[in-house]
Amino acid sequence: MKTPKLHIKKFEVRTPPLLHRTMIHYNFIRNHGSTGKTPAEQAGIKLKLGQNKIENLIKLVPAQH
Repeated sequence: MKTPKLHIKKFEVRTPPLLHRTMIHYNFIRNHGSTGKTPAEQAGIKLKLGQNKIENLIKLVPAQH
């Protein structure tokens, strides 16, 4: 008796770009109401983004060629 072959397709999750933007804004830009810090700052990630967090965060991303 032959054993059946299993045909399993690779499952790949693709995150929509808008979700990436939302996650970045929530974790690095938006201060939490009760702590006054972003979730990244609460986790100990120190980026020193200053007043213009969005512009300075973009400057940290290396240019892709």
